Amino acid sequence: MSNKILTIFMALFSTLSYGNNMDSPKSLVQSFIADFEKWNDEAHSLSEAEVEYTGEAMKKAKELYQNNILSKYCFKGFVGEPIAFGSDSSHDPENEVIHSEKVEGNKALITTKHTGSFGFVSDYEYRLTKYEGRWYLEAVDYVDSEGKYPGL
Repeated sequence: MSNKILTIFMALFSTLSYGNNMDSPKSLVQSFIADFEKWNDEAHSLSEAEVEYTGEAMKKAKELYQNNILSKYCFKGFVGEPIAFGSDSSHDPENEVIHSEKVEGNKALITTKHTGSFGFVSDYEYRLTKYEGRWYLEAVDYVDSEGKYPGL
């Protein structure tokens, strides 16, 4: 039963969030932010529902991340960082705003600011590449005064 629900959720997630949002770096980042929040919330719910740790929630969260984030926004075969999710998503459209956008040829750099529920402001850099008419994420880094930390 839970596999059927997961399959339906994954199909619905992909269908609702996919569109012509890969034609500009800004629209791709905005779409990623919205999809990331949806994924985070679902992963967190799966984790919270797992009364006794079996690893199934994490397995499903990884599968959702691969199918609805990495395979949608990154080049085929991209292997990202280990997943991280929580009650307060690192990315969400209501609290993350685009700060700057720089496009040079087939490369783009977008910076954002995310304000968490406790007022903590996080800076992110999104690096993108255009290939065969659409944009792909290459990296999403958390940035602070000490450096950049991969988050994709």
